[in-house]
Amino acid sequence: MESTLPTVAASTPTQAPRRRTKSVDEVIALERQVQDVYDTSLSPLANKFSFRLGVAKSDAVGLPTVLLLGNHSSGKSSLINYLFGKDIQKTGVAPVDDGFTLIMHGDEQTDLDGKAVVTHPRLPYRALEQFGPVFVSRLKLKQRFSDILKSLVLIDSPGMIDAANPSRTRGYDFTAVVRHFAENADLIVFFFDPDKPGTTGESLSVFTQALSGVTHKLLIVMNKVDLFPNIRDFARAYGALCWNLAHVIKTKDLPHIFCTYIETDGNKDAATHTNLPLADFKAAREEVIAEIDRAPERRSDNLVSTLYDTARRLQVHARVASALASQYRSGKIKTWLSGIVIAILSLLAAGYFYKMESPASLQKPEHYGPVLGGLALAFLVVWIGGLIVDSLYASSVAGIDEVFHKEYEHELSMQDNKADLEALWEGTKPNVIEYLKKTGIENVPRKSFFNKSTFEKVDQAIAEEIPMLRRNITKA
Repeated sequence: MESTLPTVAASTPTQAPRRRTKSVDEVIALERQVQDVYDTSLSPLANKFSFRLGVAKSDAVGLPTVLLLGNHSSGKSSLINYLFGKDIQKTGVAPVDDGFTLIMHGDEQTDLDGKAVVTHPRLPYRALEQFGPVFVSRLKLKQRFSDILKSLVLIDSPGMIDAANPSRTRGYDFTAVVRHFAENADLIVFFFDPDKPGTTGESLSVFTQALSGVTHKLLIVMNKVDLFPNIRDFARAYGALCWNLAHVIKTKDLPHIFCTYIETDGNKDAATHTNLPLADFKAAREEVIAEIDRAPERRSDNLVSTLYDTARRLQVHARVASALASQYRSGKIKTWLSGIVIAILSLLAAGYFYKMESPASLQKPEHYGPVLGGLALAFLVVWIGGLIVDSLYASSVAGIDEVFHKEYEHELSMQDNKADLEALWEGTKPNVIEYLKKTGIENVPRKSFFNKSTFEKVDQAIAEEIPMLRRNITKA
């Protein structure tokens, strides 16, 4: 049965949400400008190098979205229930949900299963079908009447787990799903708790793959601090969290960590079993809620920031891959040139013998030895040299870091940019390696006179077009 979802909550923002600083028309106009940069400046190079640009046009327009991530029992669902003042999501110490839940506004309380969500004509979630029937069966939508939901959509996610193969455990590609939601979200809140102040196997892949390029949307929360009996235990867990995050967030400085707890019926007397100053942690909770409430204001900035990060990742992806392809072709050319030089020398030797010997003596087989030997040597040089070059670049991923450092030698010499550029490379490298393996080094385009403009368009977008969009947002 089709739900009575209002059009405004689904895909076309015809009514301005509360406290949004920009009009809907301004946001839509910006979305069109951003899409134009994707289409005209980034797509030509992305298509050449099989680079996925990310946000689809159909997903760009809609209500601001907040994605909640974290280990199981870290407090994602508890925060949702706290925001609404009633139980909307199940909570518990053990995992209570293994799917994603979309929570949006509705005049009537309505629940939809995954199949109804991805096929609903007024919801922008049709692209979720790509993740398969197992994921769709674990997808839900809850429609609730709430002033909060009139201006945003909340996405609750299943708790992350430790598993050798999370995709096999869940039955779908969890990291790819998170990547999809993260690209479309305007705020990503990542929860940790005292029991798991580090990263599980699944959260590690989420940080290094799903959240690569979208960390500007990330807000990190260490929740349940009321469980710490004293400041020493708190400091130990906080230090462990910082240590683990430093290994997965490769930036010069770690993002701010909000330390807080959620008040529930079960911890109303939290102050009686902890010596920590809970007033400060309550203030942090209000900051987190304020950031969630500010998601509509983030939308314009996120559109431009995502465009900028995508353009930079595309630039690195294409430059490193093309530089590697150029090295490969250079090795092939050198091999062929060596063979040609040896063949020419053999022919010159034949000419020399022709002049020095009488025509009758040239009929003797032994006089053809140097020529035939030279030609055979030329063939061996080309054949064996080609095999060596192919062997070297078949495993070229081993030296791909060196290619990056050589290609970006000038930029890396600037200390202010070095840490961020290294972090950008670490996030981009897995995709470059996967692309090289799938495409084959011999099929990778290289930067040449004929395709130079496609590279320059991306460079121009990074240097001029995107900063201009940023300035327009600031002025508005």
